[in-house]
Amino acid sequence: MGIRILIKTTTKTKSLLKKNLVKAIKQGEPWLYVDALEVNSEKAVALSHILYKKKTVAWGIYDPNSPLRVRILSDQEKFSFKEFEKSFRRLIKQKQDRNLSESTNTYRLVNGEGDFFPGLIIDIYANIAVLQFDGEGPYQFYDEQKISEILVEEKIAEACYFKARNKHDAQSKWIIGQADSEVVVLENNMKILVDIKDGQKTGFFIDQKVNRDYLKSICKDKSVLNLFSYTGGFSVAAGQGGAKRVVSVDIAKPAIAFANKNWLLNGFAESKHQGLAVNVFDYLDDDDEKFDVVICDPPSFSSREEGKHKAVHSYIEVFTKAAKKLKPGGALVLSSCSSHIRYEEFFEIARESVSAARKKGKLVYMGSQAPCHSYPLAFLQMQYLKFLHIDMVL
Repeated sequence: MGIRILIKTTTKTKSLLKKNLVKAIKQGEPWLYVDALEVNSEKAVALSHILYKKKTVAWGIYDPNSPLRVRILSDQEKFSFKEFEKSFRRLIKQKQDRNLSESTNTYRLVNGEGDFFPGLIIDIYANIAVLQFDGEGPYQFYDEQKISEILVEEKIAEACYFKARNKHDAQSKWIIGQADSEVVVLENNMKILVDIKDGQKTGFFIDQKVNRDYLKSICKDKSVLNLFSYTGGFSVAAGQGGAKRVVSVDIAKPAIAFANKNWLLNGFAESKHQGLAVNVFDYLDDDDEKFDVVICDPPSFSSREEGKHKAVHSYIEVFTKAAKKLKPGGALVLSSCSSHIRYEEFFEIARESVSAARKKGKLVYMGSQAPCHSYPLAFLQMQYLKFLHIDMVL
């Protein structure tokens, strides 16, 4: 078996550092922005040879059309295609060994910069691998066909699907094999129907796996409200934890249809679940039912740093309304996937929300993304997911 070169481009370019960032790069800094580099005339995505004072510092993905100009691939003296492939094979086997079990067959196989394969996302849904690229640079750089061939060779997947993420990507397509775009997966013994073609991200929010498992422990004989429920992952977890009644609320009708299917797929009584395809803010304003447990996991209200201030106000507004839906002594579960809001800021948002609801709470549990969503030790900004369980004492 020969070397599979996992890179499409044959173009190489030099990227010259303006200042000494050698230590940061060696420690795991994954990105170089345009202002960190001398002007480069290269017009195409390329394999970048990064130098400082004429000495090799690292190699990376050069993207002339992005302010995030270089994504670091390796800090070795020379870039070896053979070693790059070996590292990839070693990573995917390690991820499979750590995440695949009789009770779970869905996990993130490659987490981009978090696994030192910048811009490359691969999620596993049973025997299907779904590939995505984070931006034009990684899309033009990686060879999805060669990557898929390795996934099949290593018995990671039987079929591989490329899912377009933005306007720069080509059309979504099956790369190797073909399967139904709706697949039932197992997550800690929960059955979840995932739509890899039309679902959000690659189909499901695998990053909440550990938090869904935790939720089971606080739902026995409780009434549970799941706001921004998507396809009902937290709802099913509540059901598996013994909830007596669960209400799932999401504005998207297809998501609620999947939430209803997922509830029944797990053998729960239809009468114990209600799916509502309505605007969450309208529901919170108009409905007066109280619950023992309220889960509020809204989408990121801002994808850019400049929208952060407005996003914070939106979080406080919806979290305050969510807290008001609790019965005395109830449990408030809050989450945010916004990478622009740090954990300490999220604590403050939670504190203000509980106070605005005229309640007092105690922090019981805090969580983050599942271990398969790893991140560099030197780049803690990639710890984007926040998850809090707060018990009300008033």
